[in-house]
Amino acid sequence: MRATTEEQWAEDVLQAERPVLVDFWAEWCGPCKMMEPILVRIDQQYAEQLDVIKVDVEAYPDLAMRYDVMNLPTMAVFRGGELQELFPGYMPLAVLEEKLQSYL
Repeated sequence: MRATTEEQWAEDVLQAERPVLVDFWAEWCGPCKMMEPILVRIDQQYAEQLDVIKVDVEAYPDLAMRYDVMNLPTMAVFRGGELQELFPGYMPLAVLEEKLQSYL
């Protein structure tokens, strides 16, 4: 799991060869911190099928606005450079895994 910047966005997410799970988060967000170990597990378990990228919305608010991210955390799935789905709010590992299945 790695962080991206606005400058790296196109390369890291839009031009990625496989699906990307983007975590829109902020340092002050409690539920974001609760999602961290879940996202680490997703990154480890699906390392061959999916990239996990983090976007700090405090540092890059334009990225969050571009994709209508209204709540934190919000996970977004991108495939082929296109936004597929947004998953707002904290969710347990099993729920996130189920939501990701159709994109793997």
